[in-house]
Amino acid sequence: MKLSKEELLKKISESGFDDEIAISLMEDITDSWNDEVIEDHTEELEQIKADLEAVNAKYADLLQKYKDRFLNIDVEEETEEDDSDEETKEVIDVKEI
Repeated sequence: MKLSKEELLKKISESGFDDEIAISLMEDITDSWNDEVIEDHTEELEQIKADLEAVNAKYADLLQKYKDRFLNIDVEEETEEDDSDEETKEVIDVKEI
């Protein structure tokens, strides 16, 4: 179980330690606990979450487009394939000339 800074200080003060030991521990915790570092990581975490959501949305969009590619066959695609067959028939073999 992770405790916040305040919860930890409260737990030490209520633990029944000698006052000098309790004060020393609370002072060490207060001096060692860097709230700015925690806030910096929180901002980075929020940015990472936002980036992840954007990538997931883009992935879902691309996946849907990929599925639609197979489900929606256009007549234009079929005619393009026919044109390519005709072009290959028109090729003249140089060895024959």
